[in-house]
Amino acid sequence: LQGISTEAWSRHGRVSLAGATAKGVFRTVKFRGTTGLQGPYELLSAARNTGEVIIAGTERVYIDGAEMTRGQNHDYVIDYDQGTITFTPRVLITRDTEIAVDFEASQERYDRSVVLSGAQTAALPGAFQLDVLYAREGDNKDRPRNITIDDAERSVLRDAGDDPDAAVTGGVVQTEPGKGEYILIPADSAGPDRYAFDDSTGEYNVSFLEVGVGMGDYTLGGISNAGRPYYEYVGAGQGNYVVGKGLPLPESLEVITARARRSGKHVDVDLEWNVSEHDRNLFSPLDDDDNSGDAGRLRLALKRLPAVGFEFGVAGNVSTIEDRFTSFDKARPSYFYRDWNLENDALVGREVLSEVEGTVARAGSQLVYSFGRLDRDDVDGTKHEGRFEAGTLADRGAQVRAFDTRTDQSR
Repeated sequence: LQGISTEAWSRHGRVSLAGATAKGVFRTVKFRGTTGLQGPYELLSAARNTGEVIIAGTERVYIDGAEMTRGQNHDYVIDYDQGTITFTPRVLITRDTEIAVDFEASQERYDRSVVLSGAQTAALPGAFQLDVLYAREGDNKDRPRNITIDDAERSVLRDAGDDPDAAVTGGVVQTEPGKGEYILIPADSAGPDRYAFDDSTGEYNVSFLEVGVGMGDYTLGGISNAGRPYYEYVGAGQGNYVVGKGLPLPESLEVITARARRSGKHVDVDLEWNVSEHDRNLFSPLDDDDNSGDAGRLRLALKRLPAVGFEFGVAGNVSTIEDRFTSFDKARPSYFYRDWNLENDALVGREVLSEVEGTVARAGSQLVYSFGRLDRDDVDGTKHEGRFEAGTLADRGAQVRAFDTRTDQSR
């Protein structure tokens, strides 16, 4: 980010305001490893036809839920330009290894800005503190980057609504001979009308759209002398690209958060509510009826209660997420739904998670038991979990975890 911020405070609290231009957009990639392969693993498609790269230093890498450290002498190295990650011998990768990487990728679509404002009270009666935060990140639809959008393409974007697959134009522009990159080969026994790369005599500039393996007619042929990727016709349904120009949808996301919290020696209270407004296409009023969503959580905890040489604690948590809620990063941790047997089941409607947890701790070690219940419109489940921790993993400690989940998807 590049921007400006200001802050004011008094004995009653403080307020802040910030504005900035954003260089990147948040991405998260999850995958399982391959036994015997430390890398490189792709975080960005090698066949991408944009200048998109990973913004240096923005990544957070997790292996089986534990955060890793960058460096040859640590856990991984990352090629920001190529968009790949390789793990060092310190981290053994197998087919069961769960890998999650959060990062920001440079965005080549539209100028993007960020606005943040917040207010925080001083301690209220009962030692409570109130925080309110407003955040907006959005594209400027009138300032596209590295592309031009004419009136006809604006019309396509207006009619596309929130569907990126509908924001596609022909992708072929005829030029003077020798000014283009492709020639047109008329239909013959080898196939229908098709385009072939020839940047010396070409009279067409052609855009290609990635549609998935086995769904296109062209494949990436290589890199031209000018450093641009080019594409080759391989037959109907044999490639993963089609002729077409995908128009990027300019979007904006606004989130308002209100939080009341109290942290004491033995009692914690934390209540938070979030409302989001996500417009997936600023050119179009279509499909705007699903822009708004909400999420919230409540945590009550009794902690560090001494008895017979131990410290005891008990906590209750309730959280809820609506399927239309959008956050700036992840609403739930990576692989959270794996423990509920819902890793491949998209949320439909509303989800409510209720948990109760008990802790017994002594001399740097603790034993934790929790019971959770997850309810959706079409699914419910329960989970028992036990965990023993001695020290921390960073200090060569140990952690043992066991859980049992029962999920009913017949509702």
